[in-house]
Amino acid sequence: MHNITTALVWALALIALPIILCARIAETRTETAQRLYQQGYSQRAIAARLGVSRYSVRLMLREVAA
Repeated sequence: MHNITTALVWALALIALPIILCARIAETRTETAQRLYQQGYSQRAIAARLGVSRYSVRLMLREVAA
């Protein structure tokens, strides 16, 4: 019984880890976009630097402002 429980815990951890990492990456991009915008970078420059569309930058900045 203990082996099954341990295996289930490890399986859940392996499933949850990529989800947690993806959430952290998205948060970091939003924070980076906000910091660059506060430093005076244009949305176009931020998009080029992050490798995303200008629309994505606009959504990131709007998300932080809300």
